[in-house]
Amino acid sequence: MIDYDEDDRVFMVESAMKNNLGDPDEIKLFEELSLAIELDKNKEYNVIDAEICNGINFNITTQYPDGLPDNIGTMFFNIDNNFDVKILETNACADVGQRLFKINVKKT
Repeated sequence: MIDYDEDDRVFMVESAMKNNLGDPDEIKLFEELSLAIELDKNKEYNVIDAEICNGINFNITTQYPDGLPDNIGTMFFNIDNNFDVKILETNACADVGQRLFKINVKKT
């Protein structure tokens, strides 16, 4: 699982702004979402990758047969209507017995 601390978030956000990797609203949203995920006490999932590139991308795994936890789905689907949210379950996985969810958030 990726453990974000304040320095990691600041580095990723500053790098994205400096290299023009996303819309300023997407970058701000990435910072907010990564902080919310870090503060979530529900450890029924793992964030295996997150990036700001062509929108905001999070790759989250859960143990099979569990789906995406409700609190994570709710967090992403309650984002402002100015953002398009896509969640794709893939058969690719980080480890045997896991489900991988690719989450993409992009400003419309």
